[in-house]
Order: sequence, then structure tokens, then C-alpha cells
Amino acid sequence: MYDIEKVNNNPVIKAMLWNPDKILYSLYELRNQGIISKISEIDNIRQFTTKWNLEEIVQHLAPAGAECERYRDY
Repeated sequence: MYDIEKVNNNPVIKAMLWNPDKILYSLYELRNQGIISKISEIDNIRQFTTKWNLEEIVQHLAPAGAECERYRDY
């Protein structure tokens, strides 16, 4: 489980210019795609659980990123 608030407040995320207001939406989209298995709130802390470990997630996301990269200049 990962605390979503820690993601929102992470300086690395902010340095990458991610919009914290979009993180929750993005997490739900990843859940819809089957990457995240559960998003919940326990004791006022929002959390999410991934379906795979980090290495496996990268393997699943890399082909999608490569597909997006193909169309970047269009």
C-alpha cells in the first residue's frame, strides 16, 4: 500500500511538474487499466495497492509509453 498524500507532497513529483490535482484522477485511470488493484481511504489516509511490484509495473507501462512516444510529433 502507498499513501497517496506522500505522492502528492513528494518533491520529486513536483520537480517533474506533475499536477498534484491530477494524481488521484491518474490513479483511478491506472486502476481502470488494471495496474492498480485498489484505492481506499483508511483512517483519513488515502492509499493504493499495486497489482505488481515496481519492476513488473514498469514492464507493463513501458510498451504503452513507447506507443505514445511514436505519436509525440504528430
